[in-house]
Amino acid sequence: MLTFTNPLLLWAFPVLVLPWIFRRRREERILHIDFPLLRFLRESEEKERVNPFLQELLLLLLRTMLLAMLLLALAGPKWTVDAPGRKSLFSSLFSFGRMFQSHVLVLDTSYSMGYGTGETSWFHQARQAWDLIERNIRGLSLDRVQWDRTTVAPDRSSRLFSLSSREIETLFQSAPSAEGTSVPELMTASQRSFDDAHSMILVTDGQRLPWAPLLDSSVDFKFPASLLAVSVGEKPVVNRWCEVKMLSSPPWGIAGWETIAGQTRSLGGDGVSGTVSIIHAESGDPAYSDAVSFPASPNAVAALPFLFTSRFSDLMARDVQRKRPDVLKFSIKLEPADPLPIDNEMTLEVPVIENFSLAILCDAAVDSPVLSILTSALNPLAGSPQSPPVRLENLNPPLREISESVDLAVIVPSLVSTWSPLESTAAMEYIKNGGAAIIFTIASEMELESWNRFLTELGWVWNPTEASAAPEGVAVSSAGLLTQSLKVWEESIWKPWLPKRHGNLKTGASLVSYRLGDQSCGLIAEASLGKGKFWLVNTSLALDSETLLSPALPPFLWETAKEAARLKKQYALTLPAPKPESNLTLLTDQEKSQLSERYGVQFTGMETLEKTLNSRFGGTDLRMLLLFLCVLLGLTESWLSNHLASI
Repeated sequence: MLTFTNPLLLWAFPVLVLPWIFRRRREERILHIDFPLLRFLRESEEKERVNPFLQELLLLLLRTMLLAMLLLALAGPKWTVDAPGRKSLFSSLFSFGRMFQSHVLVLDTSYSMGYGTGETSWFHQARQAWDLIERNIRGLSLDRVQWDRTTVAPDRSSRLFSLSSREIETLFQSAPSAEGTSVPELMTASQRSFDDAHSMILVTDGQRLPWAPLLDSSVDFKFPASLLAVSVGEKPVVNRWCEVKMLSSPPWGIAGWETIAGQTRSLGGDGVSGTVSIIHAESGDPAYSDAVSFPASPNAVAALPFLFTSRFSDLMARDVQRKRPDVLKFSIKLEPADPLPIDNEMTLEVPVIENFSLAILCDAAVDSPVLSILTSALNPLAGSPQSPPVRLENLNPPLREISESVDLAVIVPSLVSTWSPLESTAAMEYIKNGGAAIIFTIASEMELESWNRFLTELGWVWNPTEASAAPEGVAVSSAGLLTQSLKVWEESIWKPWLPKRHGNLKTGASLVSYRLGDQSCGLIAEASLGKGKFWLVNTSLALDSETLLSPALPPFLWETAKEAARLKKQYALTLPAPKPESNLTLLTDQEKSQLSERYGVQFTGMETLEKTLNSRFGGTDLRMLLLFLCVLLGLTESWLSNHLASI
């Protein structure tokens, strides 16, 4: 079957009459003078040569054919056959015609291509497709490129570099492990790198993620070249992976229960049971293991949560003689492994606090149950080998200053017999110079003028008491690690904290608030002062208030201490993000049709690849043959024209 790359050029064939028109006009302009001697010589020569009229006609025909061949060559004729695997006569005789074409062959090396094992893996199928394309595609320019985040930068400024056959072979010998990119990013990089490419052949899996930007109806993206996408990925039989969703706010090392929470996710599950384990990366000792059952849900992603909670001191009890590490490393592993094992294990690194200093402002001779409970809550293992790196000390008034070595100060006015301006000045200067403090307001009807003046300087304002209203509706802010760790507590646990006297911190933000009639009151507020920060807690620490016995008090003290450690010692934690290509959801037939209609993308699978290559690229390009005939016709026309001119 004969096809044309630029069939519109066939409409230019009427220009073939131009040689005849110009020949006719030239004859009309020539004045012939018939001299007797010349007539005699011409008649004698005409008896010995071919009729000159026939030679002139042959010259016109040669010029017409030359122009016709040029038009046909520009139209790009190509001979193809429908039957795959069978070459036509033209393909056998003139296979060099395909050397006019230029192609870009793209190999998707993102880690999702590593799905499967052995000959069933997607990357093994990609190699078979690549070899088939190499056997059927020839061109004047054949650029082989690698496609993943290592070759295409996020800022779309990268250029693709052509690889040799040996370099491609090296890629196939290793398992894909790099993050993938979107198709628009690939097209932009290709357009910048290969301006003259006739077509692009992309060997990839059928994953939806790289094509997602083009499926948005508001996107108007222009493809730089015709694109054939060869999908080697079939719907995954089993696909499951794990991700971390939450940590007890880092750093670890202040007495308390530390938590790792996450979920295993399953797409196309097989209904089997497995385990999710948390293992100490350095020692290999298991810290947590739980059974999970993966549902057989081929069309939806199922999430199965897991939760690991352990006391920090228990984590360190295995090797108390060794120096405390700066980072705790855990390996979260999912078994049995699925055919994309790169997603079944992830490493989590949590910074560990080296040391922390806590100071409680109290009289030296005070013997209060409040002090004993606070001390036990801040470091219940003090003095034992399992004690975390928390140092407790008491600050005895009158205070002229608080040492900068104190990482967190706890200020409770009921532990101080007399609150004087000296204590107010020392506390304010300590916070302004970069300190952190937890300040309990007492929230009682007791009038302490100097204490209330100190609260006023911090920005605390008491609300008028409403005897008819009862506090209710505790709400925790959703911003920040501290409040995220406090949100796990139910409202009933906060009720013992609700005070008899209410107010708000006007200079800060409420982390925990409650309702009093139409008013919103602050229970725990946070504010900055100079270089430091303080947390104002509007509750009573008297024994009859039940605040001291609330299970929320120790976690609040620990998590606030961690917040202070992050502020002062610049601890940071980055949760390992779930790999975006873990979800191996493939393009549907409807989505492929949408991409074909909007952008002209042609999709083919392994079973139809050879036929598609044969019909689209496998035909014989006749332009080389036509140009060769043009050369022969041009040489013949030149010789004949010179011969006629010499007569």
